[in-house]
Amino acid sequence: TDDCPIEGQYGIGNDCRNCPEGAFCPGGPRMWPLPGYWNPGEESGFVIKCEVPEACAEGNENGGVCGEGYSGRMCATCDDGFYKDQQTKRCNKCPESEGMIIYLLCDAIVWTCVAMAGWWLRDYENFSHTLGFVLALQQMGGMGKIVGDTGNEIITMTYEILHLFAGEYSFLKPDCLEPVPYHLQFATQLAYNVAIGVPLVGGMFLVKYFGIRRAAKFGPEARAQRKRFYDARHTRCVTAWLVVNYLSVAMLCVRTVLCRKTGGTSLTGAGDGEDAPQWFLWADPAYECFTMEHWAIVGASAVLGFGFVLGYPIMYTRWIRSQKEKMFTDLDFQEAW
Repeated sequence: TDDCPIEGQYGIGNDCRNCPEGAFCPGGPRMWPLPGYWNPGEESGFVIKCEVPEACAEGNENGGVCGEGYSGRMCATCDDGFYKDQQTKRCNKCPESEGMIIYLLCDAIVWTCVAMAGWWLRDYENFSHTLGFVLALQQMGGMGKIVGDTGNEIITMTYEILHLFAGEYSFLKPDCLEPVPYHLQFATQLAYNVAIGVPLVGGMFLVKYFGIRRAAKFGPEARAQRKRFYDARHTRCVTAWLVVNYLSVAMLCVRTVLCRKTGGTSLTGAGDGEDAPQWFLWADPAYECFTMEHWAIVGASAVLGFGFVLGYPIMYTRWIRSQKEKMFTDLDFQEAW
């Protein structure tokens, strides 16, 4: 070719440029990605560093080549039989179905135990300690994003256990059934956040009903006392449900709005195709931003972000500050809030 015939440069005619990092330029406008990088074709004019280096093998004239278990743009999609670890972003082989059932049962047990603490721990301080313990486990589980990639099986298993407290559904590995687009992941996550509150908040209706009926056998005073307890505890259970979901909902909103620009204009003039600049989610590089589906979940994230992530702690703090006297004199208020 007469276009930049010198290896290590790329361009058209005499407009030659040095080959960018992560690419091999055999001459002309061609650019082949090295391991850990990707592009849609040799004349795209750019390479992108893959989020998971081993996902992208050495490319050729057809562009980027994905490693085992990876496919799609930037090799960010998992093949059939693989699921994406939401912390490390790696595609791992799907476990046996029996293992998934065990995970599901363990998660149900975890949140049922939290609900039982709300139902039957009479001392509200003990219930607060239980919630504090759950929140501490959530924070420890969040460290899995940092240490989960060490290859240590004990650390990995510990993180998997702690992840049951995180208020996220990703432990179910939905990609093992079929690839799930991000807007469906968003909806499923919110549905899961609601579901884990069913035993805590919904179950309290049954516990309250039977608890008051049982107390009525000991007289009107005992019934009234038990009713006051359950009324206050029901309010506290709703607060607890919001608290244990706060971190996962906040992270979901952040992941939904963070996009990054990838790509560039091809030197051959094709600028409106796959090599044109495009915006994709940081959380899911295979999901394109600013589509109709993305705007829908951005709108939902804005409502959740301002109404819950920012609004809830502000309104709760203002409410408590306005009730300073009751905080020290009203036992029912202390029990509820």
